[in-house]
Amino acid sequence: MNLKSISTQELLLKTEKLVNEERRISTTILWHLHEIERRRLFAELGFGSLFEYCTKHLRYSDGSAQRRISAMRLLREIPEIETKINSGVLNVSALSQAQSLFRQARIENKTFALDDKKNLIARLENKSHRECEKIIAGINPQTSKPSQEKVVSPTTTEIRFE
Repeated sequence: MNLKSISTQELLLKTEKLVNEERRISTTILWHLHEIERRRLFAELGFGSLFEYCTKHLRYSDGSAQRRISAMRLLREIPEIETKINSGVLNVSALSQAQSLFRQARIENKTFALDDKKNLIARLENKSHRECEKIIAGINPQTSKPSQEKVVSPTTTEIRFE
């Protein structure tokens, strides 16, 4: 693909069109993952979980797979967020963070009412990853990561604590 020969205006318009298509495809993928999970097709293919199917068969990275699965589960519960994903108002990362908060609440025997979930999701609209983290940490500080590990070399791992 030779992009050097197209005009600046054409390049910008094509890029915007591709990004919009990517968002639409993302929601389609989330719905497909939902149906694969509903039918437990991953098990029929010999995978122990949807996550394993996504990482080993679809070749998503661990983080990408987890974000998509989390976003899919929230989309399944609140289907009206699909239009917000398609428009770019919400993204998979923000939805994944929200779903992590809701999952942590369930573990702690707390619940979020559907309206509370929708209100939180509305607060995450048009926010960066870090802005979403701050909003969620304000609700439940335990959902923020206590440490982060980064492999620096085969023999060295960097660990950061917040």
